[in-house]
Amino acid sequence: MMWERLIIAVSLLAIGFIAYRLYHQRHIRHVNAIAPGDPLLQTVSAPLPTILYFTTPTCVACKTAQSPAIQSVQTILGHESLRVIQVDALEQPDAASRWGVFTAPTTFIIDAKGHTIAVNRGIADAGTLLKQIHTAANVIS
Repeated sequence: MMWERLIIAVSLLAIGFIAYRLYHQRHIRHVNAIAPGDPLLQTVSAPLPTILYFTTPTCVACKTAQSPAIQSVQTILGHESLRVIQVDALEQPDAASRWGVFTAPTTFIIDAKGHTIAVNRGIADAGTLLKQIHTAANVIS
């Protein structure tokens, strides 16, 4: 009886993980399809890796963790090497909807060619963001 419960639990975890990965891949394909014509990215002039950062005024995690992590990354890489576009999801609900944002903070790492490399739902620390940005930079190298 105990083994059966363990097998069921492991099976459910595996199914959940596979479903999440499929959703994540579908989401990245969707944002890559909309990014070239999206108004949020139309202000982009030079080809730089970009962090598209969705936040809200009431998001405590955004203020205490995500914004400081992004500022740290900007300090390390320099403002000339990285673009950060911050979007208030409450002020721009259409943009949040287009990008499939359902939680704040959400960050998208976009390479210099406009392709989304990573999506972080929730807090992404500076180390994670740096790794993702380096991946984005290596994609175009």
